[in-house]
Amino acid sequence: MKEVLIVYFSGTGCTRLVAETFHRLLGKRGIQSSLRELRHDSGDTFSEYERLVICFPVHACNAPEPELMKKDRRMALGRSQELYS
Repeated sequence: MKEVLIVYFSGTGCTRLVAETFHRLLGKRGIQSSLRELRHDSGDTFSEYERLVICFPVHACNAPEPELMKKDRRMALGRSQELYS
């Protein structure tokens, strides 16, 4: 089982840079992680990971609905999985 999956949605690229920074810093601490762009058309499930980090931009106190939130509701998460956003 892989340790951490970092998925991100980035309209301008800034959130992608944040996600890449998390990925790099986790690696420096010896924590295995994978990085994946969150796409609305993918049928990805993430249950094989122990922890899931979702990175997304926030503008005026709003998360990017509908893409991220629709995907978040469809994700197949394991019962013992930790989710961070």
